[in-house]
Amino acid sequence: MDTGCPSAGTYPLFPESSVTKERMGLEHIRKRHWVYLILLVLLTFLVFSNTLRNGFIWDDEELIVGNRFIKSLVNLPFIFTFNYWNNFHPATKGIYRPITTFTFALDYLFWQDDPRGYHLTNLLLHLANVILIYFLAAKLISQKFPSAGGGFLSAALLSAAFFAVHPIHTESVTWIKNRSDPLSLIFFLLAILLFDRHFSTDQRKSKNIAYAGSLFCFLLAVFSKETAITLPAVLILYAVCIFPSKDYSKAFFKTLPFLAITIFYLFLKKTALVSDFSPADTFPLSLYRHLLAVVKTLGYYAKLLVLPVNLNAERPFSIPNSFTERGVLWSLGFLVLILGVILMTFRRWRLISFAMLWVFLTLLPASNIVFLYGRPIAEQRLYIPSFGFCLLLGWGINRISSLQSRAVSQGRVKGLAAITCLLIIVFYSGATFRRNFDWQDSVSFWQKTAVSSSDSLRVRYNLGNAYFYQDRPEAAIEAYRSALKINPKDEQVYINLGVVHRALGDINEAIGAFKKAIEIKPQSQEAYFNLGAVYNGLGRQGEAIEAFKKSLEIDPKNAEAYNYLGSIYESMTKYTEAVDYYSRAIKINPLFAEAYHNLGTVYSNTGKFALAIGAYHKALEIKPDYALAYLNLAVAYYGQKDYPAAIRYCDKAAKLGYSVPPQFLMVLEPYRSPKTQ
Repeated sequence: MDTGCPSAGTYPLFPESSVTKERMGLEHIRKRHWVYLILLVLLTFLVFSNTLRNGFIWDDEELIVGNRFIKSLVNLPFIFTFNYWNNFHPATKGIYRPITTFTFALDYLFWQDDPRGYHLTNLLLHLANVILIYFLAAKLISQKFPSAGGGFLSAALLSAAFFAVHPIHTESVTWIKNRSDPLSLIFFLLAILLFDRHFSTDQRKSKNIAYAGSLFCFLLAVFSKETAITLPAVLILYAVCIFPSKDYSKAFFKTLPFLAITIFYLFLKKTALVSDFSPADTFPLSLYRHLLAVVKTLGYYAKLLVLPVNLNAERPFSIPNSFTERGVLWSLGFLVLILGVILMTFRRWRLISFAMLWVFLTLLPASNIVFLYGRPIAEQRLYIPSFGFCLLLGWGINRISSLQSRAVSQGRVKGLAAITCLLIIVFYSGATFRRNFDWQDSVSFWQKTAVSSSDSLRVRYNLGNAYFYQDRPEAAIEAYRSALKINPKDEQVYINLGVVHRALGDINEAIGAFKKAIEIKPQSQEAYFNLGAVYNGLGRQGEAIEAFKKSLEIDPKNAEAYNYLGSIYESMTKYTEAVDYYSRAIKINPLFAEAYHNLGTVYSNTGKFALAIGAYHKALEIKPDYALAYLNLAVAYYGQKDYPAAIRYCDKAAKLGYSVPPQFLMVLEPYRSPKTQ
């Protein structure tokens, strides 16, 4: 058992050992805090400063640029509903990260579509983690080694500095979408610090506030990214490694509410959230191969932590067939070595055990225990686990620098440790700064990734998407065709190929691509939907209706398909059917401004002006800058002979840049007063 560990309820954030008081004094410690914090801020900003020039990349286009739900604060309550995450969130279904999406909405409020603001937020979140890690590392080291004097601050500085510049963090900090990682870690670390505060204070009110705050931060962490569910296990590890043994039972009992939250979250995820993945999308994986894959995954990630080179967003990962495969053998040997170190150091050097176990506990959700078919290996998943490695590295170098030997002077030892530390920081910083440039924009990113993963279908597919978003349709078509050479049976590539052909006006090619996607996957709702949109544009209403209805047979919750059908029936003057389909679209998506507008138009065309006015106002509540809705609202008020209201809303449409028909302006002119003119 560790010696010198203070009893619960007596230790402050930084224990005042007698050695600390003699050598430094509390005032000097505070000054060093400020100096170290300033250094960490400067280092973090320096290394990630070039990310502020980067644009939106990959899923950012859908999650932010194309996500209308983050563009009005009116939608914020809807973002927290399961309906949004099951039906409207423009990414993988089966996740629930409302806090992350909430921050995107706040960013949009200030920055709109300027990516610099979003990158600045990511950078500030990473910086917040660097500072929290500095304090948590100082706390851990000072409590486990109270005789270290002020040295615990230097070790904490190194740990936080290594975390600040580690190249493996590029994917989490530079990619806006991956904000979920630094955001989740902020609340994860705060939950730990508040949990510790609950045990370290004797004031009843402070204890209760700290405990409630810890639970609340855990909720925020989980709702930022689900990998935070490992916190209960980390809190138990923290208690065993940091608290005196007499407080173990109390600490374990206090973790039960955290465990209950985890179980409840997993239950909701299983019952209330719809996943994109189905048995048809995957392939059978035996228990033996699954275990081998987990071992290989853990070793793969451990290697990336220690040696973060050749970083790549698309890492190939083959599921092992045999225990004797090199990747499995290497990983298993490394894991056995780590386990041996943990067992040998647990009693005397428990900080080492804590750091190593932190890595593997927080890696469990990413270890392919539930196999992540879409992306088995992703560098972003090391963001939280990397703290354990950085803590171990920072403490280890600081510890070595304080060793005394007859053969080597202490000054030389400190010099070698300082050089080692400097080389690591320079290497990490240079690799991170250079890697940030790869994420400058979607095209450069996927071109760079294609060099490392030339045989990846996803890379070619995403390169095609990037070209399309940059209005380079011919290049997009070439990229999609190269993807089809890798896998000619991928229906999603054909769907995107059809979308590009449609944008170019190559209608026959577009229809052919959508039909090919349906041939490959007859239950492709997206292919039928796009085929219906093409037929509708050609005026082939019967075929369009058939395609949209087939799409709805596959996915009855597609509000866009109902809206399309409503517009087709409206154009056919079948107003009863049009109202029915628009109403269904609104029932599925209560924030569908266009459907409300279209419903208002039907009511207006049939002389039901009061209903039309209600529908238009609802559309404008959702989308306040909807110029066409203002104009049609003016028409409806004119139909009710409410001429002042008609003039008012007509003028609003004009102010928003809508070209009001001259005929309508002439009709309103006699009712304008001198003031309105």
